[in-house]
Amino acid sequence: MTEYQLRETAALGNTLIETEGGMLMEETGIALAAVTIRTGKARAFANAFSKRYDCPPPDPRSAVTVRRQTIIASALDQVFIRRKGEPAGLMAQLEKDFSQSATVTDQSDGWVQLALTGIRAGDVLERLAMIDCSDQAFPVGSAARTVMEHCGVIIVREKHKPVEGKRYLLLTQRSSAETVLHAILGSPPFRE
Repeated sequence: MTEYQLRETAALGNTLIETEGGMLMEETGIALAAVTIRTGKARAFANAFSKRYDCPPPDPRSAVTVRRQTIIASALDQVFIRRKGEPAGLMAQLEKDFSQSATVTDQSDGWVQLALTGIRAGDVLERLAMIDCSDQAFPVGSAARTVMEHCGVIIVREKHKPVEGKRYLLLTQRSSAETVLHAILGSPPFRE
């Protein structure tokens, strides 16, 4: 019998594009899980979350980074949790922590994770996602679920060195990743 071994492939071929004022990079090797609160279990979830992370769950339109994990308020009664490494480890941890209050699903191969950085990174998002990326309206730790070229996208403003501009995490479904990539590369500073 022939033995097969599956291996992960990057949806966008490990895209890395640099230009003056911006850089776009596909982030791979990062597990992503959706944690959805079960009906009537919001308080139990909040308690389990606080016990695990020593903080409350993120408010809507926000994200927090705790214990090398980024937790994003992704929908009503749902958070996305991302961590560098294999999905199996993250899933085991989350299923243990939230077994009584939430349903955990592996989203690692269903979403593409892009890092958009640089002094003109906000310009790209203001043009394509129509969100105000000013420091006052969208500070570090902000999250927004919006559309970009008719494709759903979650945008998170992450901490970054000020001299290097801003950093945004973009999450989009794997099936729409090529469209989102095309839109970004068709916008300044990637295309002048």
